[in-house]
Amino acid sequence: MDLVVIAQLITGIATLLVASVLIYQLRIQHNDSVRDFQFQRETQLLEITNLVLENNEFTDLWIRGGEDYNNLKTDVERYQFNIYLRNYIRLAIFQAEKIPDNSNRAVARFILSGPGRRHVYKSNLKHMVYNRAPNLSKIWDEVYKEFSGEDISNVIPDIIPGTINYKAYEESSGEKIGD
Repeated sequence: MDLVVIAQLITGIATLLVASVLIYQLRIQHNDSVRDFQFQRETQLLEITNLVLENNEFTDLWIRGGEDYNNLKTDVERYQFNIYLRNYIRLAIFQAEKIPDNSNRAVARFILSGPGRRHVYKSNLKHMVYNRAPNLSKIWDEVYKEFSGEDISNVIPDIIPGTINYKAYEESSGEKIGD
């Protein structure tokens, strides 16, 4: 056998070994990143939940707004409620692709269980779910219908997220929700 052929064989085997080690390392890194994502998700859920649990005033606001959006009497209360709900939904969108549909459905049931939260979802936040996660939007619309009996699958609100624009919504819909 020629010396060049032997050298090429050794180089090829070494390259194959290095590639195998790199593939193994990538698998380890992937598993670590999945585990890290799950930990971050749980941490974020705890943080967002603790805001309600550790602040009695906000707990009261969350309960009142969840029962009926009209229970929120000031722009500040409506803003706090909307932003908190928006952040919760943003977290749900972020994790949606990484968890099974039944878990996404459970999150939707938790959020949409209150009539006030359903109102804000339909009038202000549905487009965020629809635009960022269309498949998730279908699940949420089904859950919305389970609770309210109303099919909103064709409703796409034109309200800008994160703003206090309930007055614009009142004018366009004829529905009174503010002071």
